[in-house]
Amino acid sequence: MNTQKVRFDLTTMGCPFEVDVTAYKPYATNGVAEVGQRDPNRREFLEWLRAATFVFPPAAQRTAIGSSSRVTVPCALLDFS
Repeated sequence: MNTQKVRFDLTTMGCPFEVDVTAYKPYATNGVAEVGQRDPNRREFLEWLRAATFVFPPAAQRTAIGSSSRVTVPCALLDFS
């Protein structure tokens, strides 16, 4: 993933919640869609996921790029600062 300095308080985003993530980076913007009820407080977090470059093991990269995964986002503080 990117090594940006970011900080998200996921407890302010209606956690826990789920998102569907389709990895396309570095070739295109990632697909990210909220599952269930949307929450405008998640906007910055979802934009960060759209721009993130995920690192896959070489053997998995061919099938991981373009595949969707459902991710459950817990109630936590995500701090990469």
